[in-house]
Amino acid sequence: MLNQVRVPAALLAGIAFGAVFGMPLTVGDGFSLGMRKRVYVLMAACSLAAELVAIVSSTVGIMKLSEPREMPTYASPILLLRGELQFEWIATQFNFLFGLLMFAGAIALRAVSVIDCPNLAKSVSLLFVAVALHMYGIVNKFIRTLSGCDNIAGLGWQYFKLVLHQGGFLNYASIACMVAAAYYLGKVSSHTWHVTRAAVHVACS
Repeated sequence: MLNQVRVPAALLAGIAFGAVFGMPLTVGDGFSLGMRKRVYVLMAACSLAAELVAIVSSTVGIMKLSEPREMPTYASPILLLRGELQFEWIATQFNFLFGLLMFAGAIALRAVSVIDCPNLAKSVSLLFVAVALHMYGIVNKFIRTLSGCDNIAGLGWQYFKLVLHQGGFLNYASIACMVAAAYYLGKVSSHTWHVTRAAVHVACS
């Protein structure tokens, strides 16, 4: 089951890598377009990062399953994964699903930003929003069976708690880098707003 996630995660990571750099930022962008582009880049980058983690965690899980050791008998493969590889299984599920939703959202945002025909842009954007919502609904219906969580948010919280439980310098350093990334993201928003206001002021004066 881990390999069934690892392969599509690898394919999506390859696509997301190109998407991150597929809509360059330019000086002449207005505030609205500039923010859409920045959110698009952020969502595509989140998708790529999440899929990379899904690939690594699923690979580690597969390798751990190949270790010669005695294990209790489980009624199903899902119970085996939840019992013996809880961290790897939760990490794989959450990051794959989160990356998939981020990718769908990024495509919807890109459609609004680059398609010149307004009606077509809205149509394509809403199509991918519908797909993202539909995927979220499908996952929420079966996620309790797969992971024991009620929804993707609960799965993410469970993943975060497992990361903290794992401990280790690298895990804590990773969390610190995420906090720093959020800080710089806030600075990007503030900078974009001030630059746009200055440009509007110059144009009106």
